[in-house]
Amino acid sequence: MKSQILFIIVLLSCVLGNAQTEEANYPTLFPVEVNGKHGFIDSQGKLRIEPQFDAAEPFNGDLALVSVDYRYGFINDRGEQIIPAEFFYAYPFHGGFARVSHGESLADSKFGIINQEGGWVIEPQYEAITNLQNNRAAFMIDNQWGIVNESGMVILPRKHEEIKAYSEEVAAYKNDGLWGFLDTNGEPFIQPTYQNVGDGFQNGICAVDIGNAWGFIDRTGKWIIAPEFTNPRENPPVFSEGLCAVRNEDDRWGFISKKGKWIVKPVYDWADPHSQGLAAVFEFEQWSWIDSKGDVQIALKPYVEVKPFSNGLARVSINFQWNNYINKEGKLIWPNENSIE
Repeated sequence: MKSQILFIIVLLSCVLGNAQTEEANYPTLFPVEVNGKHGFIDSQGKLRIEPQFDAAEPFNGDLALVSVDYRYGFINDRGEQIIPAEFFYAYPFHGGFARVSHGESLADSKFGIINQEGGWVIEPQYEAITNLQNNRAAFMIDNQWGIVNESGMVILPRKHEEIKAYSEEVAAYKNDGLWGFLDTNGEPFIQPTYQNVGDGFQNGICAVDIGNAWGFIDRTGKWIIAPEFTNPRENPPVFSEGLCAVRNEDDRWGFISKKGKWIVKPVYDWADPHSQGLAAVFEFEQWSWIDSKGDVQIALKPYVEVKPFSNGLARVSINFQWNNYINKEGKLIWPNENSIE
């Protein structure tokens, strides 16, 4: 009898162990388009989820945003719809929550926030809403912005021109065309002073623009890196992997440290932030990828545009088509000889 029980325990352990190994080894997936439908490949360029969706976004955590018959939902890494495609519009998951809108048309569609089970965390009632971060989300009604908490309770009634998503318990807000910062209670602690702000505080600093000149401040408003960079408004400076891509007064791009010192000299026509150890830079009308020292790791490529590396692959535009991926050796992974075009 004891031997039978021991056998069963060992058998169950093997089955569970194999299941866990299979789950852990399931590959990271990337969206591709084949004959007008979207599916997913693995990092080797093998189709893992057959093309069947009208549109698809990269996985963010365990779920990926897809579109079916002009509605949006979310699938798992086996292509199964975990959250049915029933939303008028949706954004990818961020920190376990996703912004989605419910309605039959743009006119009556309202935004709320769901969890990974598809349950409403914040009911759909807003014209716009930010990601839920630090247990706070900014919402808009009639072009005025306020703040709610993770339970949907209003922390700050709508009163500002704009409020960005919280980061490190701070949210940027806009009044009379200028930007300042709010705490988690919605109280200003840096008054509107700046022409523009970056994507929030990271490691205690935030990029701000005083008018064609970007620098970095701390939470007291003190300058940490003096405002001397000319990044476009739509591409504010942001630190990534310890470096920040910035443009100097001669319109040349390079990379600085958190002390504001040039680590990679400004010699490029354009530079993207580092991701997975590589940054895309543009010169001679072609793209290359450099490491944190500025050494070229992938030589000049004639792509139209590129996106950062993620999980070992980077999406690149060839002939204005985004349906292409390269690996860190610069090899084209998709399309390949197995692609169904």
